[in-house]
Amino acid sequence: QATFVFRRFGHFIELHAKLSELYPDIALPRLPARIYLGRSQIRTVAERRRAELDTFLRHLLMMPQEISESDVLYTFLHPIPEVRARVIKGSQGALLSDAHVLIVFSLWRSPCVSGQIKLSIRHERGALRVMVMHAKDLSSRNSSTAGDPYVKLYLLPDPSKTTKLKTKIAKKSQNPTYNETLVYSNLSAADLKTR
Repeated sequence: QATFVFRRFGHFIELHAKLSELYPDIALPRLPARIYLGRSQIRTVAERRRAELDTFLRHLLMMPQEISESDVLYTFLHPIPEVRARVIKGSQGALLSDAHVLIVFSLWRSPCVSGQIKLSIRHERGALRVMVMHAKDLSSRNSSTAGDPYVKLYLLPDPSKTTKLKTKIAKKSQNPTYNETLVYSNLSAADLKTR
């Protein structure tokens, strides 16, 4: 059974830019140029662009393993799974399930803030490990340019903000890939239940 993953043209541009940044010495296949036509030709443009993007992806998948099996491409080609989750009270929107989890975190505190983030959270051997995989469809303060997003974590309650951990900044991206693991060491299961 086929699985369909929907991506905007802008997502392909970001994928190409990220791969170019990670592998500057490797010649990547060209991404089709933007085509601007009137509204009456939307179907024609979409069909042509789909064929060009299919060719682009086929060429990427035929490249050396460091690209064809890279985390960036793997993440791009796989949908964020819907996770059945329960809301943890007082966490302002964090979604967690009871077991080892993949999380989809939607930002809904403000109408101007939007996006989703994919995380994996594990507690093992006295450490809480939060893997920040990627985010998508992040809003920007300035609608004409993408921001420089990063992910910041706190273990609440934390009035003095001593538990703050953060990822590296992803320059000019609304769909950043981090693939970073942030670790809270020496945190027992009992301590975790009080957070």
